[in-house]
Amino acid sequence: MTPATIEIEPGEKPTATLIVLHGLGADGTDFIPMCDALDLASAGPVRFVMPRAPEC
Repeated sequence: MTPATIEIEPGEKPTATLIVLHGLGADGTDFIPMCDALDLASAGPVRFVMPRAPEC
């Protein structure tokens, strides 16, 4: 069974969505700090979507 997708909502209607893809064995949570570190304020509210790959 594939784990649920991680979604970080901006709290208001997003003007952009960033989809972060990773390889097998990663669970997506390791990208959460990267989402915080990106300076995307000029793009407006950004939604982050990190589909989680199954571990093999």
